Formats: sequence, C-alpha cells, structure tokens
Amino acid sequence: MAMIESYAEAGKKAAIISAWGNAIFSMMKITIGILSGSVGLLTDGFHSLVDVASSVMVWVGIKISAKPPDKTHPYGHYKAENIASLFVSLFIIGAGVETAWESIKKIISPEEIFVTYIAFIVPLIAAIGSLILAEYKRRVGERINSPSLIAEGVHSRVDSLASAAVFFGILFSSYGILIADPLIGFLISLAIIREGYNIGKDSIYTLMDTLLEQDVLNKIKQLAREVPGVMKVSEVRARSAGGHIFVDLEIELSPTLDITRADIIRKEVIKKIKHEISKVDHVFIAIKPVEREEIVVAIPSKGPEGLKSEVCEHFGRAEYLTIVVLGADKKIKEIFIERNPFIEEEKGKGVSLAESLFKRGVSIVIVRNIGRAAFSVLKSYGIRILKAKDEKTVNDVIFAFCNRKLEEAAPTVHEEQNHKSN
Repeated sequence: MAMIESYAEAGKKAAIISAWGNAIFSMMKITIGILSGSVGLLTDGFHSLVDVASSVMVWVGIKISAKPPDKTHPYGHYKAENIASLFVSLFIIGAGVETAWESIKKIISPEEIFVTYIAFIVPLIAAIGSLILAEYKRRVGERINSPSLIAEGVHSRVDSLASAAVFFGILFSSYGILIADPLIGFLISLAIIREGYNIGKDSIYTLMDTLLEQDVLNKIKQLAREVPGVMKVSEVRARSAGGHIFVDLEIELSPTLDITRADIIRKEVIKKIKHEISKVDHVFIAIKPVEREEIVVAIPSKGPEGLKSEVCEHFGRAEYLTIVVLGADKKIKEIFIERNPFIEEEKGKGVSLAESLFKRGVSIVIVRNIGRAAFSVLKSYGIRILKAKDEKTVNDVIFAFCNRKLEEAAPTVHEEQNHKSN
C-alpha cells in the first residue's frame, strides 16, 4: 500500500507541475495572440488553457485511483483514471471544434497580424517548454503505470508541435501570406480533435473491459504453461483498470492431484505472471481436471533397450527410464529412453526423480519397489503408481497395464531402506 501511495504522490506532483506549466504558457500565448491578432497563437493559447483543466482531471483521477479496495469497490478504484481520461478527451474535442470554427472564419476573412519579436519568441518558448513537460510526464507515467499521465505526455508533445507550427504561421504572415496563420490554426484544431478522440476511445475500451491485445494474452498463457503441473491453459482473459491489469485464467491439472498440490501450482502461476508482467494486480484462476488425450507411462529400467529392457528392482536407483506414450486407444505412440540424471546423488534419488517425472508430464509410474518419500511426492503430484510383479520387461509391463492386470503400488520397506542408505 505504501508503494501505491508513493506512486500516487509522484503522479499528482507531475499533474500539478503540468497544470502550472500549461497555465503560464496559456497566459503568454493568449495575451500575445490578442495583441498581435494571430489566430494561430490565440488558438494555441486556448488549447493550453484546456490543458490546465486536463491536468487537474488527471490529478483527481490519480488521487481517487490510489484509494485502497473497500466493501463497495473490492477491486480497487483504478478506473478513476480512465474516467478522468474520458472527461479530458471531451474537453479536448470541445476545444478543437471551437478553434476550428474560429480558424475557418479567419480563413474566409483574413486579418493582418501585428508582428513583433515577442510574437516570434512566445511560441518557441512554449514549444520547448511543452516538449520538456511531455518527456517528464511520459517518464513518470510509465514508471507508475498511469494511463492518464502517459496520455497527458502525448498531449504535451502535440502542444509542442502546435506551438512550433504557430511560429511558422506567424513567420509566413510577416511576409504577407495572411492565410497561413488561420490555416495552420485550423490544422492544429484537427490535431486536437484527433487526439481527443484517441484518448476517449482508449478510455471507453478500458471502462467496457475490452480484452487486452492478443500478444499480452499469449504471453500470460505461455507463462502459465511454463509452471510445472499445468497441463493446459484452456482460457485466458485480461482487462485494464487504470494502470493495472486484471487476469482471469482457467488451467487444467491432473485429475488425481491432491488439493494442497493444486493450490501450490495455482500460487506459482500467480507469482510467475505478476513477476514477469509488473502491471498485473490481480489473477483469478479456475482449476479443472484435464481430459487426457494420451497417457505418459514411466518405467524404471536396467538398460537402454526400450521395450526389451528389463524392469529395475528399485525406483530411485534405476539407471534408465523408459517413457512410453500411449494414445486413448492404449496403442503406443512414442517411446523415450532417458538416463536417470540423479543416479550419482548420495541422497534423495527417488524424490528428485519423482519431481523430474512430474515436470516431464508423466501420469503413471510402474515400479517394483519404491520408498515412502518418493511415493509421497508422486502421489502429491497426482501421478498414479502401479505395481509390477512377475512382468520381466518393459513390454510385459505395458501389456499388463493395457489389459488392466496391474494393481496399485504401496511404498516398500526394502526400497525405503535403500533410500536411507543412499
């Protein structure tokens, strides 16, 4: 909460500085615009005056959005910034329409501008000042994830270009091209209207909970898939609220996974998404059992001969693993032969191997003997453990499994003693 408050204070400070800066620019441009008769400078001055109201609205939005969640707003007040941005866009569009009308009247009936050095200097000062304000607001806005402040930065960048355009309008008018000043004023007004439309559109999209861009959704989906135990991400939705993102996920886990392990996986998914995407504030995850299209069976083996390999007596001490992928029809689709990467470990071979098989996507392990620790780990991951008795080779074991001749296994004292000695 302290971090949110510090971010809010930085945002409010930037909005206040912006308001004062725009107020000074506005007074300068309006005053010189009236004295010189430059409709372009006068138009730009009223635009800066609207910017003051815009900055005040941003300040109010940031202040409200920083409030903590309460009973009536359990997801926080983040959208206050989007509401503020929407009002700002309406102010901007209104000012653009008004200045466009004034420019059209001047185009129809051009008036001579009283050109002085100050008329040249003011728009240049405003252009440089607006550019500095734009960069300042952009940096603060990106640092605190404030959409309204980032929009204000874009707004100030347009102001800078508008002031530069006014300078050239006055310059052309000094050479007798009287239509240049109102024409540039009209072009500026169109830029103002377009800017207001874009800000308003983005605000409305956010307020209506429009889905985020597909690349963001794809990234969230990929991050969830990378968490061990997540077998499938069936649905992902994400929406913006102020500078924050709310995520709704539906993930599929093993149907035999215990509740404790499922909750650990859920928390790992949330942690990973929040770590990789800093804007994410809330992640809601719905869990459902996966509908398996294939069965992945792991069998501890003595050698690398695949189906012909003999079944090892001990789970953790097996030198090789034969992993058989079966289709829904129990026919073999693929066979993988892997060396036990934990065979050289002095302790915990079985536990390490169990965790590795879980990450590998194994759903069934068929063993002769298995220690209690490895057995518990496999069970907690929802991996089914079956007992091989008289079956000599991997092929015999797979045949027995497909014909439902294998029974559920239990931890064996013999293997547990071996586990302790290792």
